[in-house]
Amino acid sequence: MKPFSHAYLRGLFLVLALAGSAGAISTQPCLAARFQFTQTGSLTHARSGHTATLLPDGRVLVVGGRGGGLNLASAELYDPESGTWSDTPLMNSAHAGHTATLLRDGKVLVASGNDSSGLRTRLAELYDPATGKWTLTGSLNVARFAHTATLLADGRVLVAGGVTTTAIASVEIYDPASGTWTRTGNLVTPRDIHTAALLRDGRVLVAGGEGLTFDFLGSAELYDPVRGLWSLTGNLILPLGFHRAVLLDDGRVLLAGGISNGPTHFKAQIYDPASGDWSSTGRSRAENSLPAATLLPDGTVLVAGGSPFARAGTAKVVIYDPVSVQWVNTGSLTTDRRLHTATLLQDGRVLVAAGLDAVGAEMATAELGTSSAQ
Repeated sequence: MKPFSHAYLRGLFLVLALAGSAGAISTQPCLAARFQFTQTGSLTHARSGHTATLLPDGRVLVVGGRGGGLNLASAELYDPESGTWSDTPLMNSAHAGHTATLLRDGKVLVASGNDSSGLRTRLAELYDPATGKWTLTGSLNVARFAHTATLLADGRVLVAGGVTTTAIASVEIYDPASGTWTRTGNLVTPRDIHTAALLRDGRVLVAGGEGLTFDFLGSAELYDPVRGLWSLTGNLILPLGFHRAVLLDDGRVLLAGGISNGPTHFKAQIYDPASGDWSSTGRSRAENSLPAATLLPDGTVLVAGGSPFARAGTAKVVIYDPVSVQWVNTGSLTTDRRLHTATLLQDGRVLVAAGLDAVGAEMATAELGTSSAQ
């Protein structure tokens, strides 16, 4: 039996509008730097379940999500020079449980999710930082939310899985040149609240999530963009949902946070594309669902906030060092957060924005994490 029912978790996800053997632990010192978090300017709109995208000019675009009991059509920009936020024009539709992908031309593609009526939308739209405007682009073939979107090596965008009424296996590709979507091979296993990561060889790794029976999945699969087909790869050590995936500098993929079926022993997992196998990093200390996970310039991974057992938020911040194979505590956020975002800025600081507080209220506050190495 799960720590909390599927109904509770799915309700949480809907309401908030939403992405081997134990490894030996090295005894060498962990070189991860400590982080100190301080408040920066507040957003113009309190929100949770939003997306945050670093733009080429260094600003951060925050889009949609949920606030004040509504799915939001608002978006806003953070300027790291001034530490302030400003609104963009409204999107053409509300988007919650959507994805946002930075394209090669600097535009941001926002795809699907739930609209202002709480219904799945097929709409996709583009934000152009040069003009500051939103324009509609081609609509998806299948409306969905809790899906993933991955920028492929050739500049197209792969959207996989998600929810209509239950988990789906549908996959489609957006071509920025034509502004259209094309169906490609279906996932082997229907899934939502999974993760996706682009591997160095151009394939896409999809891992975990929730299946048709509402159990968390232990399977993972690979997409071959040349053949347009999916194939199973090694099973996870522990089934996971509500987790995060980060591509490490050495080409492996770290899964951090999340929850599993039955009694849960939190162990972060690493996928090795060379062998197709998963290994454990040991107890991760990142024992939260839906944390924010960010690859830092030194190759370590910052995991911040989240929901222990999907209920209360936390201010806990930990860092994983893949060289020493250690997890270390590295300070705390200024406040408990879940369903927030964390974005690496061009100067190496980390912007943590909005989310839900300890009592489940949407926040407009934001904070900046600065490494002791800076």
